[in-house]
Amino acid sequence: MIKSIDDALWLSQIYEVCVVELGQAFVLFFFSIMISLIDNTLDDWGLQKMSLDRQTLVFGSTENCDMDIDPKESDNFERNEHHKQMRRMNSLIAMEVVGKLTESRKAMALLCLVHFN
Repeated sequence: MIKSIDDALWLSQIYEVCVVELGQAFVLFFFSIMISLIDNTLDDWGLQKMSLDRQTLVFGSTENCDMDIDPKESDNFERNEHHKQMRRMNSLIAMEVVGKLTESRKAMALLCLVHFN
């Protein structure tokens, strides 16, 4: 079961450790969520990411991939404004999630242990 989780989330490849226990998988998954939320929020705000240069393969790349579904210029302004508004809302919600995740003393102790190891 642990191998399946590790294979699906690619934790061993991302963090270059051998995941042998469910607790390790949980800690690395929690850490991946925190990194992804912060990196994607910084990316939405146009700021440079400060985390390690490892790819967060669990949640995909944070590089902007603006897709043009309709190459015509019709309603392009409205669509761009809608995208900006969605990006702002996503950033605020992501920061709220990070806040909720870090409210717990157990979660903060877990993050400190991961940081020290």
